[in-house]
Amino acid sequence: MHIFKGTGQAARMMALFTILLAQGCETDRDTPPGSDAAAATPDASTGDGAAKLDGKGPPKPGKILLKVSTITGQKGRALLALRNNTSRLCEVITSDSFSLPATAMTKNPAGSNPCGAKTAATIFQPGTYKVSVGVYVPGKQTPEKSVTLNVTVNGDTTANVNGGSLSAP
Repeated sequence: MHIFKGTGQAARMMALFTILLAQGCETDRDTPPGSDAAAATPDASTGDGAAKLDGKGPPKPGKILLKVSTITGQKGRALLALRNNTSRLCEVITSDSFSLPATAMTKNPAGSNPCGAKTAATIFQPGTYKVSVGVYVPGKQTPEKSVTLNVTVNGDTTANVNGGSLSAP
């Protein structure tokens, strides 16, 4: 039995191409694995064509963990890291000398509050992602201070954030 019964060869091929394309696309990634920007080594592929980001085999999905060095003078504000509308990390800055150990980005909660309910850690596909990290006054939508990181995922990956760049003047 043909799935595309009653359609021409061109229509069947287009439908198959569309299905394969849809299954192979990863729209959350900024840079696909194996591209020059994602490669951590000059040799970005193995002999069998599978991309590798660390030179130790095929790429692996993983979590993005953010480790923040000391932020000063921002007590009471929120430290918020965002990856598009898919992932976040939100912590209240509880002291005038605040640092954060390696902490996983999690899925955005339902609703419009990125610091809302606890959610599961986001598992990212291998590739390079832009992550925006900022210090926000609660209730404001623009950060007082911010940095943007390019994080390459190949398994669980810890990105270091310079807290000095997020500190009060």
